[in-house]
Amino acid sequence: MSHKSTPIPQAAAALGYLGALPFVLASFALWFVEPDMGARITSVMILASAIVFGFIGGLQLGMSMLNENGASFMQLLIGAGVICLAAFVASAQMTPSVALMVMTVSFSGQLWIDLKGNAASRSPAWYAGLRIPLTLLVVASLVSAILKGFV
Repeated sequence: MSHKSTPIPQAAAALGYLGALPFVLASFALWFVEPDMGARITSVMILASAIVFGFIGGLQLGMSMLNENGASFMQLLIGAGVICLAAFVASAQMTPSVALMVMTVSFSGQLWIDLKGNAASRSPAWYAGLRIPLTLLVVASLVSAILKGFV
């Protein structure tokens, strides 16, 4: 992934920030609603995390498939399997606070993998410029929700 200053396509930026908006709004709302509604909002955040993280898994799979020699088994396994499985397990089988923590670590870890790993050479030059702020927004929102759960 190149860290060049390349303009981000407007459609990619719009869709990316629209995808982050529910996280930001939900984490803000959690601080002002009754506990009953807070539990519902937290459930929606966990579900949104799983959906967005599954989408990121699809991106990884797509970038892995761009490899001229074909994607390796490990790239496909990480790109689709592990990422989507983590999202599913977090959304279906964990307590809300643990699920939020797992998704926070997952989003952060996947960004690190994107910036340092094999996807770096296959992604568009603008990808990091979009992915970094979006991940920071989502992670900050999830951390805010975690903190609210402990207050």
